[in-house]
Amino acid sequence: MPLTGLGTYALDAAQCYNSVLALLDAGGRLIDTAYIYIYISQ
Repeated sequence: MPLTGLGTYALDAAQCYNSVLALLDAGGRLIDTAYIYIYISQ
């Protein structure tokens, strides 16, 4: 599993596309596309 990855949460569509393309071109493979994280306390 890669040690670092790309988070896309705060990016607009063009930024996201360009960032993901650059990551893939550089050999990166970990892309976190979650819209939002919600943690529930138990």
